[in-house]
Amino acid sequence: MYELSTPFLNIHGCATSWDGQADHTVKFLSSTVGRDRINRFVQYFGRFVLFHAQKNADQKHFAAQIAGLVAVVGATRKVMRTGRQLEFLRGIQKSLALKDSVVKVTTIMKSLFMAAWLSFDTCQWLHTAGVYKFENIKDIGTKAFKCWLFALLFSFTGDIYKLQMNAKKLAIENKVASSGKGDESAVAKKNIKALKVERGKLWITTVQDGVDILLPASGLEYIGLDGGWVGLAGAFTSLLGGFIPLTLLIKDSHWNSI
Repeated sequence: MYELSTPFLNIHGCATSWDGQADHTVKFLSSTVGRDRINRFVQYFGRFVLFHAQKNADQKHFAAQIAGLVAVVGATRKVMRTGRQLEFLRGIQKSLALKDSVVKVTTIMKSLFMAAWLSFDTCQWLHTAGVYKFENIKDIGTKAFKCWLFALLFSFTGDIYKLQMNAKKLAIENKVASSGKGDESAVAKKNIKALKVERGKLWITTVQDGVDILLPASGLEYIGLDGGWVGLAGAFTSLLGGFIPLTLLIKDSHWNSI
């Protein structure tokens, strides 16, 4: 009887685990961020594949197919980003209430340049779609890259600062926790756990912003990266960008099931 029930329990456990993973995937794909991360990964990994396919004369047809896919996904993402300028302008308004001056300035400047980048990005889509033809479309593209670059630089600066503040808070809480003063020590240990989780997320966003800086810098020809490296960098940060939203979905579903 025991031997018969054990496989059943294992199958049931696998089914439950599969159902949970399927739910997380569906929730992730139903979110705008989730879909954009996947489209972004396809776009940049496609650029990586395209770069290497173009080196082989026997893969001209395949390279043309990948080039078409990259172009369509890129245009689709531009459409989906239309209107997000308001999101960042609203973010500027909320950031005015921040007490930390460094976090306030870096957040406001990031949001400001992101809003400008998205505005130029929309102009590029309008031109490509034939809705309105801009005579200075190349200049608009250059300005878009510059705004994106400055937004990432301010974001990266803010990430580094937040990591430093996090390290200082951890040092303080570790001293309190090691003092062994009953309730204070217990509270400090909880704070340490929360700060370590925050630090993990900060490291992810810092690495993401740091690598993403290569994309507009390459587009502006400030650095010499070929299409393969640009595609690989974009694909990598797309995966990083989807990691935190996915873990938050898993965490929320875990607490809701308790």
